[in-house]
Amino acid sequence: MKKLFENWIKTIQIEVQPTSMGIMLRQHKYTLDILCKTGMSSWKPIDTPTSSSKLVMLFGSMFSDPIRFCQIIGVL
Repeated sequence: MKKLFENWIKTIQIEVQPTSMGIMLRQHKYTLDILCKTGMSSWKPIDTPTSSSKLVMLFGSMFSDPIRFCQIIGVL
């Protein structure tokens, strides 16, 4: 059972980090991989929720290419 759990953790790229209060689970590397694959690693975060006009301004070019859009959504 332990081996199955370890394989599952590696598959979904969850990092287990011990803390003074227990453990913290995070997907930092997975998130960075997605940002790099989508060309957004240098982008700054935005507040959410945000207006739809701001999303169109930021992501408009991605949505205009259906293949690129599917690739981005596919990694999620």
